[in-house]
Amino acid sequence: VNLVSRFAIGTIDNPQFQRGFAFKNMEKGYFESGLELNKFLLKGFGFSFFYRYGAYHNPKFEDNLAIKLNYHFGLNF
Repeated sequence: VNLVSRFAIGTIDNPQFQRGFAFKNMEKGYFESGLELNKFLLKGFGFSFFYRYGAYHNPKFEDNLAIKLNYHFGLNF
């Protein structure tokens, strides 16, 4: 089990080259925190649960939640 917190900040130098969908840059900082359950299922699979907060959170609580499927493998070094 891992407790995770992530942060990113940045700008877009040439926004005219970004096409296909609307998005926000990260000038105010992007934050998310969550819990990872690695090797929880068979053969190294697990789940991660994250919540987005800060300047770029969505108005509805459930729109800030994310669930990921993980796979953990070792290189035996």
